[in-house]
Amino acid sequence: MTKLWFKIPAVLYAAVIFLLSSIPQQNIMQVEIWNFDKVEHLFEYSIFGVFLMLAFVNFRSEKVTRNAVLISLIIGILYAGTDEIHQLYIPGRFCSVYDLIADTIGVALGAYYFTKSKWIARINSRLENSR
Repeated sequence: MTKLWFKIPAVLYAAVIFLLSSIPQQNIMQVEIWNFDKVEHLFEYSIFGVFLMLAFVNFRSEKVTRNAVLISLIIGILYAGTDEIHQLYIPGRFCSVYDLIADTIGVALGAYYFTKSKWIARINSRLENSR
């Protein structure tokens, strides 16, 4: 399996995040629980962190592979920042530093989970061995 396939989930998920953040606020069902949107951001970006790790752990360059956590954090945080700026241009949406903080924590948790998860390691090693 070519290493390009490992990048597809991260790219597709980034597109899903972009599309979801493009929905005007009035078209989104509101959950009336205090700061529930921060939990959504945390969960959304923790999945993104796992996909970024999958992409960079399976990179052709050994240097990138060794630094996958740092690169995933940088890319995830930069993407979260651009997503928050993008929301400035969507009716009813706004840019929030608190959302960016929740996104950052989410990416970090996703990267951490990826490095500690035994089932992800098993799947990853199977994919590596299938080449």
